[in-house]
Amino acid sequence: MGNKMTKYGFAILIALIFCVSLPVVWLEVYIWQYCLFPPNSPNVEVVVSACDNPTIKMMSPDGRYLPYSVVTSKGYESWVLDTVTGERQLDTTCGNWWLNNTLKLGGITKTAKYPGEFTICDITDGTKIAVEWSEDTIEVPEEVVERFRDAEQVYYISFSRWAIALGPDFKNHPEQVYVLAEGYDPTHSVLNFLKDNQISYQEINYPNEGKRRVSHNGRFVTKLFGEDGFYTAEGTKIGPLYDNFSRDYPGCCTTYGWAYDDSGVYAQAHIQSGGMFPNPTPRQPILKLDLPQEYLTPAARQALNVYQNHARVEMMIKVLVLILLLLAGLWFFWWRRKVKRETVK
Repeated sequence: MGNKMTKYGFAILIALIFCVSLPVVWLEVYIWQYCLFPPNSPNVEVVVSACDNPTIKMMSPDGRYLPYSVVTSKGYESWVLDTVTGERQLDTTCGNWWLNNTLKLGGITKTAKYPGEFTICDITDGTKIAVEWSEDTIEVPEEVVERFRDAEQVYYISFSRWAIALGPDFKNHPEQVYVLAEGYDPTHSVLNFLKDNQISYQEINYPNEGKRRVSHNGRFVTKLFGEDGFYTAEGTKIGPLYDNFSRDYPGCCTTYGWAYDDSGVYAQAHIQSGGMFPNPTPRQPILKLDLPQEYLTPAARQALNVYQNHARVEMMIKVLVLILLLLAGLWFFWWRRKVKRETVK
């Protein structure tokens, strides 16, 4: 009788543990669903897993360098991916504004608690240069005017209203770099300064300005937001961004730029709000959404096939490990029962 009650008590305990664990397991799967179950589609590459809680940043204009941040136990870490070589390294550059394919500008104007500073850096060799700057556009010294006139290249960042003069040998001569930031007098704007002094400039727009992403070769187009698909420049739809976006990533994505070889776009899905409470799920993975294969170059098609084969091998390894763990668990359960039976005898 006692053994029977013990068996019933043990069964009840197991049932209670199962009932309590089931919601916990479901919550864990829900929270980490994009980490545990990455997208599985022929034209989708996972560039950074959702397990790393990534946030994509502004890509280089040519689509080669992809900066992003991840969340670690120590906080945020910034990385940059060279999409040509596949090399990843810690991002020690200075800001988010790309002046060209390798130079970035970072900075902030003077505030009540911060004196302000500007830095220019080269992502290829790690060069960092503190830049002289001013936000006095009312009385610009003639020396500064001459710096802009003699510059090899002048950039105007319209979102921040900054003008940057860049000399031909600025790495060896930092005085060849100068930033003019706009002050608080709208009648003396940086843009007016450039036009009044007949200084040619290249305008850099905010990265999300406009509603379309046009490939570097001008042949293909996709929207900045949404899952509409890939189009030719003439407006013919040639395929979806991702067959299962509506199911896997409700709300779809923001595209951040075309790949350097125009083989597809880099994107990250939006995080859905949970009403009054934020969604507890990690950020979505950073993805590369490839064009339909018939529109890829032979080199891009080969690279995609290599990635897909690698992904299949990884999946097979995961399945094999899971099967081995399951078999080990079954063997351990059988061995324990065998030991108990021999002990009773």
